[in-house]
Amino acid sequence: MKKNLTLLMAFSLIFGNLSLSAQRDSRLSKIEKYSNPKNQRETIWEPQEAVYSKIEGNSTEEYQDLFTYDEDELNLIYRNTNKKINGLWTNYKQVEYSYGWMGYVEILEQEWNGNDWENETLTSFSYNNNLLAEVTEQEWEDGDWVNESSMSYTFNGEVTTIVYRE
Repeated sequence: MKKNLTLLMAFSLIFGNLSLSAQRDSRLSKIEKYSNPKNQRETIWEPQEAVYSKIEGNSTEEYQDLFTYDEDELNLIYRNTNKKINGLWTNYKQVEYSYGWMGYVEILEQEWNGNDWENETLTSFSYNNNLLAEVTEQEWEDGDWVNESSMSYTFNGEVTTIVYRE
């Protein structure tokens, strides 16, 4: 399930923005972007913080996501997730987003082990002729990255072929 959620997040990040419902307040950052081809300027409100609950069975867990953007405030570079334990926000997970000129290059997910951040999942993106060619997901096992799954993309004008391998 974790693998499918990571791939879903990767697709959402590549092919469209994940939407978080938030109000325009101090948790949002105002960003002005120019969209092609008309170079029209639009104001976009990016979340700085999201607080949510997750219900599993009879228990409810509270989480807080903190978002950090690059100096131009155009690209998300970190998402830190805290979990509420005994009324206090504590480290839980962090995600680091790396970019190249085409878009995402890597997404590194780490989990807090109580003392330090521990690698969990690495999603890598490769491009060919300015188009997404492959998304590879690896999991951290015994100090090494182990291939978990891969998706290859072939574009021939009108049709996109996707091959998924585990």
